[in-house]
Amino acid sequence: MDKARHRCDVCDKTFTEKSNLTRHLKIHAVAREVFTCNVGGKVLATKASLDSHTQQHQYPKITLYRAGEATLKATAEARNVAGTPSPVIEPTWLDPETAEAAAKRAGRDQWKGELVITFGQYAGQTFRWLLENDVGWLVWLLFEYCQCGEPSELLKWQKEHLLEYTRQFAPVSCHLDARLKKAQAKIDRAPVTDPDLSQQDSNYATDAELLAAAESVLDESEPSVNTHLTTWGDLASSVCQVDRPGPSSLRDPSEPVVVVLEGWQKFWEQPPESAQAFGIAPANIKWLKTNDTHGLFQRVSKYKNARGEMAERKLFKEQMEFHPPPPPMAVKGAVPNMLSFCTTPAFFWRPLGVMKALIRCPNSNCPAPADYFLEKRGYGSYARQVCGMNCHYTLLTERKRFPAVLCGKRAVDRSVVILMSDRLNAVSMAKVQRLLQQAHDEWYVERRDLYQTLLYDAHTSTVGSSSSQRGILSFARPAGTYSPPIAPTPLPSARLLRRAHLILEMEKMPVYRDQILSTTGEILCIDGTRKILKKIYGDGQGTMKYVTSVLNEWGQFLTTVVVASESEGCYTRLARGLMARFRRANVPAPKVIYADNNCCRDSSSSFLEHLFGDWVKQGTVIRLDSRHWLHRWDAVVVKQSHAKYGAFMSAMAEAVMAYNRADMMLLVKAVRFGNSEMYDRYTDQEMMAFLKPHQVRSYVRRITRGVVVRLVFIFIHRFMYSTVPD
Repeated sequence: MDKARHRCDVCDKTFTEKSNLTRHLKIHAVAREVFTCNVGGKVLATKASLDSHTQQHQYPKITLYRAGEATLKATAEARNVAGTPSPVIEPTWLDPETAEAAAKRAGRDQWKGELVITFGQYAGQTFRWLLENDVGWLVWLLFEYCQCGEPSELLKWQKEHLLEYTRQFAPVSCHLDARLKKAQAKIDRAPVTDPDLSQQDSNYATDAELLAAAESVLDESEPSVNTHLTTWGDLASSVCQVDRPGPSSLRDPSEPVVVVLEGWQKFWEQPPESAQAFGIAPANIKWLKTNDTHGLFQRVSKYKNARGEMAERKLFKEQMEFHPPPPPMAVKGAVPNMLSFCTTPAFFWRPLGVMKALIRCPNSNCPAPADYFLEKRGYGSYARQVCGMNCHYTLLTERKRFPAVLCGKRAVDRSVVILMSDRLNAVSMAKVQRLLQQAHDEWYVERRDLYQTLLYDAHTSTVGSSSSQRGILSFARPAGTYSPPIAPTPLPSARLLRRAHLILEMEKMPVYRDQILSTTGEILCIDGTRKILKKIYGDGQGTMKYVTSVLNEWGQFLTTVVVASESEGCYTRLARGLMARFRRANVPAPKVIYADNNCCRDSSSSFLEHLFGDWVKQGTVIRLDSRHWLHRWDAVVVKQSHAKYGAFMSAMAEAVMAYNRADMMLLVKAVRFGNSEMYDRYTDQEMMAFLKPHQVRSYVRRITRGVVVRLVFIFIHRFMYSTVPD
């Protein structure tokens, strides 16, 4: 049974509920109340419709720089507001409770966007307005708040709500997260320093100074074991101060302390934040600067400076590969320095200074004469960390010539990129990254375990054990207070490895092009197919029909084109390019060109003879490929019309094609060697009967008999005029 229906007397519209009819009649009222949107000016009939409509204006309209990222540049409206004096802020927004209540009345679910800023150049504007007009200032403000905090309670409350409101919109929060991540990474890369114990004890020496002095003492004699803190004076009494200088407070004031490091760049150690490089790792700075055996510099030499005074300096060594000192393998009188276990190699690319290479300017528009080469002009301002096979190494250069594939602040060694070129074994970027991660983890774990093992042995060894410095280690610092191992260097992502591979392949494009364009031959084959382009779907489907390739007698591709039809106009550029290539290479024209069609003559010359007219004049002949010749016989002969069709085609193929005699003899020899007792009594001709068809197909090549026209005609004549009834 149907429900009673309520009908409108004005428009005859029916409703199942009377309440719906009552709400509908308000539309037809003559003096009805209307509701206008304050933002867009749209007029709505009911308050509920207005509330539903205004919700779309509560979300900020963020301008995107690209997909997923907001534009950081301030709008024209924001610049106008920043240039005008700040208005007087209403007292409502100066109290957190009243501000929150007012914002909830205006914004409902998105009430945080209606809060008003009470400070800065945009005072008096809402949070939503700030996201729409100046994301850059917003990100800077929240970054400073996350790093430094806020002492004022009111400003802290506003910034905290602004941070929560910003987190709701990923295009804006991604910029803040990137800055915070970058700041944290900079903190993680900072060297770990121990507490300054020199302020507690005037006789305290650093780990490096204590280790240097202790090793010198151990080289001369075995010191006795003490149960008190060994001071610098106890060890320095037998150490030559010229070779191993102690703390600066103990040096002779007249001794020169400044040694000039010729060529050392300050940004190698502390690169600016805007630099596209990470600089030298903290563990490598000291040995590269001070170690005479393994470092970059030669021993100290004296020279006369510009003021005529005698000074000391160090010059770069004439080499490019530098390997760090080996990590300590035993405890010798001092706490082992943590950074000495994390050193990595360095490579100083100096083709001009060391190799004396003659390099021309890479700029094609350089006005220098042809016999002019680049000169040495200092060194690159930045040091890079290159991802190698087992660990990261430091890369220094002369200006900007790098033996690595650069990607922003990270660099990838060429040996790593070469791994990505192995596509036959399905080596993906993710697999290469896993292999690198495994190798880097093994290197890091080995160094970390060695450092921790030495610390453990130093504190657990007894007086009668082999470690004679138990007194120093046990009282210098308590167990558990040593510097922890530094975190491993993160590896490049799979996406960055893919980019490095693409950059390397782009550099090889001229080589690939030269290899292709330098391929020629005496016998060419032109073959076209439709099978490849039949698999194309989408917008390109049906636009092209043929893939035509030109190969030489060795199976090498000379060129490949995609055409819409096999016409003279489509193949004109192909023919012109091939003939120009042979002409540039000073190679004679090919002897014969085999084609799958368009080689027959309707008049004076065929289609292909007209295309390759210059070669035809030099003696090139164009013939139909023997394989396609057999296919044409197969197409015109009806298989069911003759009982000897199979024998006919087999004999036809035998008349044109033959097996390679050398390959056949090798196969006969292999079969006889497999069972010599059985096949030794047969001749090579008799052994043909023992060869199986699959062996012949797999191991013996087919060749054409050549221009043996008489053999083919005799064969055809025999089948055409045979007296046999069938």
